Amino acid sequence: MTASFLSRAFERSGLFSSEMFSVDFHPYQRYVGLKLPAGDASRGMLLTDKDHPVEILLVDRGPRRQNSW
Repeated sequence: MTASFLSRAFERSGLFSSEMFSVDFHPYQRYVGLKLPAGDASRGMLLTDKDHPVEILLVDRGPRRQNSW
């Protein structure tokens, strides 16, 4: 992830100066992603009377794929 910061300094004349900078920001060592199926074609929801495959992915800050929790 990237955190972006914008700062502005206003003068009495109404002029201002601004500066923007970005830094990498990783509050966690690993991130988990879930991929759910598209769902029912007519309503877009998952039906309760059938199984649905869910893909789980674990990545580190790299983002490099991790094989285990």
